[in-house]
Amino acid sequence: VPSVFAARVFPRRRWCSGNTVVGIYCLLTDRIDAEVLDACGSSLRVVSTMSVGYNHIDVDWCKAHGVAVGYTPDVPPPPHS
Repeated sequence: VPSVFAARVFPRRRWCSGNTVVGIYCLLTDRIDAEVLDACGSSLRVVSTMSVGYNHIDVDWCKAHGVAVGYTPDVPPPPHS
């Protein structure tokens, strides 16, 4: 799974390179752009994020390649005491 730590250790283009990747589960801090998505290859089927937004995912690339994008819409804020 890509992470801020992984970005410091491995070049982004190597996150998926050389592996059969069916899905990516990422954080808001992970930039999932064409470089990363291209490296995943044709086996990629879904990109999901643990965030409300998905601006960090290249949604146009995903649409063009038939890759589903999942996110967490409408998460309510924590209750106030």
